[in-house]
Amino acid sequence: MFIPFAMVDTRRETRRQARMLEQQIERQRFYGLKVHPRATQARLSTLGREGRPLREFARACDLPILFHTAYRGSPDCYSQISNLLVIVRAPPRLRFYATHFCGFHEPSFEEVARYKNVWIDSAALSIGCDLACRNPASTNPARLRSYYRDPSKVFADARRYPEKFMWRTDNPARRYVSHSSITLGGPAVHLELGSSIDMAAAMCAYQAIGFKGSIRPDQVPLLFGEERKQYRNYAGSGEMATIGPVTGYSKQARVFAVAYMHGLLPAIVSHVDAS
Repeated sequence: MFIPFAMVDTRRETRRQARMLEQQIERQRFYGLKVHPRATQARLSTLGREGRPLREFARACDLPILFHTAYRGSPDCYSQISNLLVIVRAPPRLRFYATHFCGFHEPSFEEVARYKNVWIDSAALSIGCDLACRNPASTNPARLRSYYRDPSKVFADARRYPEKFMWRTDNPARRYVSHSSITLGGPAVHLELGSSIDMAAAMCAYQAIGFKGSIRPDQVPLLFGEERKQYRNYAGSGEMATIGPVTGYSKQARVFAVAYMHGLLPAIVSHVDAS
């Protein structure tokens, strides 16, 4: 089943967005809000100020809010999970999901574990493991201790937080490409991340350890005939400006990703049961 989320900008015209969402949810049901601070060039903390109408809308409709997040100390100043953990404590109390394993930042896991209304997910786990293998632990001394050459072991090591971890995947996407700023007023940075993970093997590992949580795709492959999405942002003059092409969010490919996971599940269950 395809479970759509509505992506929002937490800094600009939030009252207007909330009104539009109120109308849209009656016509085409969605099940949560998605916030990508770096894509919209709006700090995560703006949800606690300018974004309050969006929070009130989420509370009224009992919707969770999913965030692209970066660990404390990451160069991505827009997506700091420390800002999310301030919002988590503020009324109205909502449900929040922090994506991308929080950069394997163990103190972030420890802090999230103290709250009943926030969870962490595993999207881009394999890509993150590839990056961890390239960068020595000294570059992130607070990194979760694990064997990053095997993502299934990393996932298993996260079991110490069984009530806080949600499985989510960027696969079957194997490559993510963006060209945007990661610091306020900074230059655009070209970023390409690739993964060679075997999706079927990963799902076997999740089944073997008894994972029973939710699954959903995040970034997805760009299919033939689809155009790269152009993220747009307000320039200083108030005009809209394109800040770069990004693959990973096309609609047809997302349907493909959901179908891919549905197709794998019966085979994975049969394989694990047989072994």
